[in-house]
Amino acid sequence: MSQEQTGQERTETATPKRRDDARKKGQVAKSRDLPGAIGLLAAAMVFWIGGGTMVEKMGGLMREHFTRVVRHEMTLPEFHQLIMSSAEAGIAILAPLMLVMVTVGVVANMAQTGPLISTTPLAPKWSKISPAKGIKRIFSATTLMELVKSIIKLGMIGTVVYLVLKNETERLPALAGTDIANLLPYLGAISLKVMLGAGGLLLCLGVIDLLFQRYQHEKQLRMTKDEVRREMKETEGDPMVRARIRSVQREAARKRMMADVPTADVVVTNPTHLAIAIKYETGGMSAPKVVAKGAGHIAAKIREIARANKVPVLEDKPLARALFKGVEVGREIPMELYQAVAEVLAFVYRLNQTKVALR
Repeated sequence: MSQEQTGQERTETATPKRRDDARKKGQVAKSRDLPGAIGLLAAAMVFWIGGGTMVEKMGGLMREHFTRVVRHEMTLPEFHQLIMSSAEAGIAILAPLMLVMVTVGVVANMAQTGPLISTTPLAPKWSKISPAKGIKRIFSATTLMELVKSIIKLGMIGTVVYLVLKNETERLPALAGTDIANLLPYLGAISLKVMLGAGGLLLCLGVIDLLFQRYQHEKQLRMTKDEVRREMKETEGDPMVRARIRSVQREAARKRMMADVPTADVVVTNPTHLAIAIKYETGGMSAPKVVAKGAGHIAAKIREIARANKVPVLEDKPLARALFKGVEVGREIPMELYQAVAEVLAFVYRLNQTKVALR
């Protein structure tokens, strides 16, 4: 449902689920210019380090093959073989440069998005062949932004080439009579200057583009309040159903707790607001344990069950408050309450012994 249909603005930050869904579809924020700029700078560095050797090998290759062409007539198969061998040798010379550019491009893309493989963008969509949708995409803000970026990139590269060649205008006419051995190193140096200058400018443009793409991506992922509520229902269930489940779970826990009251040794009360049932088995427990506790009508129910099963009910307001506040059902009492509980249990044991003696 679109924003126009709901009449709501997308004011809510995207939820983790929405981000994951978008990522699975290949919708991530990344700059296409940044990997190209980094790759160009990496190529410039490789060319700077090993460019002399590459130019020397390329010059030797050109001299050898041009000499073969000039010195004797060649048949068409021989010429074809010469072209193929030249291409193979040229690729071998440029292989390190191309490998670095490809590797850096892949790493730069992964640095922006992390490992991501999605076939969703490759799936055919009727909207892509719709003339109306196509015209809309052509005149969209995104297309306009890409056009502006392309013009800026061309302008930047053209400016770099102009500034580099401007300083070489006096030397360019002299190159007409220069042999290939001297021409190639000079052209390599000029190319290196252009690569470094254009790469630096494109890197700045790529960083700006990445920030803009992330802003646009966050803006596109934003959700309406209805979408957030609908997603919560889908992922966590209907709030009323969840409340019902929690209610059933509490009732089941309460029944289990009430079933343990008859096994208790004593019930400590406040005397009417709180009730805590304590159990201790010599040799079986390291410390007395709270088997049931409650306030209000639950406390009254605990007292009722205790009296029905002849479990002693004793009033001790400070101990009852401390046990109710500090000990969960099923947990042993903390060390600071050992003495107070021991006194209560000792009193109960003496009481039971007295009853046995009277019988």
